[in-house]
Parts: sequence; C-alpha cells; structure tokens
Amino acid sequence: MGTAQRVVLKNGGGKVVLAQACILIKTDISTIINPVNTCYEYHQQTERVRSEAHTCLTQHTEQQDSVEGYFQNLIKAFS
Repeated sequence: MGTAQRVVLKNGGGKVVLAQACILIKTDISTIINPVNTCYEYHQQTERVRSEAHTCLTQHTEQQDSVEGYFQNLIKAFS
C-alpha cells in the first residue's frame, strides 16, 4: 500500500537504507483499507490508513497491461 524506509547507521559512518514498496496495480482501495485499519486497531496503534493517500497504477497509465506485463516493464526500467 505504500513504502516504508529505515535508515541504519554503519559503524565508522555511512548509512544503509532499507526500503520496501507495494505497488497497487488494479484494486478497489476502499476494500483494502478497512482490514489494515482493523489490524492497527487490534494492536492498539493510533495510526490509520487513509484511502485518499493511495492510488493504483492503472489510474495513471493509458495502456492497461497484465500484472506480468507491468512486472516485465519494471524490470526493464531498472536494468
């Protein structure tokens, strides 16, 4: 549903950045927000996910592709 980063300081200076991302391709965001917020509530976390802060890839591309097609294009873009 987004990204998470953590910066780890190395001995002797320098940093290592750990990052993860979840790319939503085609989904109804409102249906995936509720279970996440329920999990946060169950674990007594005050944070809540807002649907307006997320978007799907298909909302920003004219050409609709299969998941495999998007994956192959990402591999090409970062190779």
